[in-house]
Amino acid sequence: MKPIYVAISPDIYFELSHFLAEQGASEDPTDMIEQAVRYWMENAEWKEDLIPSKREPQRGYRWKTLFLPEGTKVRMRYKGQYYYGEVIGDELHVDGKPTSPAEFTLKITKTSRNAWRDIEVMRPVDKVWRLADTLRVVS
Repeated sequence: MKPIYVAISPDIYFELSHFLAEQGASEDPTDMIEQAVRYWMENAEWKEDLIPSKREPQRGYRWKTLFLPEGTKVRMRYKGQYYYGEVIGDELHVDGKPTSPAEFTLKITKTSRNAWRDIEVMRPVDKVWRLADTLRVVS
C-alpha cells in the first residue's frame, strides 16, 4: 500500500530520534510513529484519557499559547542559583503565592526580562527540563 504523509513538528521527530538513541533502539523513528498510532488505537477504548474529548477537564496554568498542567515545575537560574515554582490547581505558585511568569522573573532579577527565554519547565510527563520558549506554540 502506498503511504500517505502526515506532518509532525520537527521538534517531536528529533525528540523521538534522541529518545530512541538513548534507549539503544535501532528502529527508524517513522516506524515507531506508526507503532505508536496503532498502540493508541488499540488502547483508546479502555483508556479514556487517550481521547481528548473524553478526558476530565484538566487543571493547570495557561501561559498564553502554552498550557502547563497541574504539577508542572518551573525554574529559573540567576547568578548561579536556581529559583523554583509549581503549578497548583490553575495557578503558578512561587513561594506559596500565585504569580505570573513575568512576575517570577522580575522578583528574582529586579529587572524586566523575557520569561520565555529565562524559565525552564518540567511538566509531569517530562523527564528533563525544557526552556519555555521551545514549548510554546507560536501562531
